[in-house]
Amino acid sequence: PKKLTRKISVKKIMQRSRARPFVKMINYNHIMPTRYQVDVHLKKLELQAKAGEDAVVLTLDEETVADAGKRASARKAVKKVFQEGYFAQDK
Repeated sequence: PKKLTRKISVKKIMQRSRARPFVKMINYNHIMPTRYQVDVHLKKLELQAKAGEDAVVLTLDEETVADAGKRASARKAVKKVFQEGYFAQDK
């Protein structure tokens, strides 16, 4: 998210508050500790159901990252979780 000021419109606030997630398989040996923490469980994600369909539960694993269609749907689910957490922090 980008910096916000009081003067900008609600539309501009929503554009600047947009999360841009990505899904990528990494090697745990190459992770460096940082001061940032995410206290969100992302192993199992639930996608919203379209009209006439059931909700889909995705598990983030090698199979999901390897398939382009599943990776795109996982990215949408991660984006939803991040945005819900970002907008709920003010309350």
